[in-house]
Amino acid sequence: MDVDVLSRGLDVRHFGTSYYTIKVMKEEYGIDVSGHVPRELNREEGRTADLILTMSEDQKQRAIYYGWAPPDKTFTLSGFVGDIETDEIKDPYGYQDEQYRAIAKKIEHYLQMLMDRLFKES
Repeated sequence: MDVDVLSRGLDVRHFGTSYYTIKVMKEEYGIDVSGHVPRELNREEGRTADLILTMSEDQKQRAIYYGWAPPDKTFTLSGFVGDIETDEIKDPYGYQDEQYRAIAKKIEHYLQMLMDRLFKES
């Protein structure tokens, strides 16, 4: 199965990737994201995407409301992978080191569930 993944935001501030994002990704996962440039989701990307996953219900509803994401293709990450309680994932922007690590672990958990679901179905 070929998979292309884009990372987009809804309220992107063009200050570059935060210090804590760079630090946690490097220390915890060995990934250098210092060159990452945050980008906003646009209507064309939303229209042509097969699946759009948000971290929170609020983000999902805003993406749909503003026409950036079709309702039938847009889900929260936790809801899509089958978490019955639909766990909200906080946007880590503005948090310190330990909060970033905790949020990164939660995202990692749900991404593993996502991979299991996507590749189990293929």
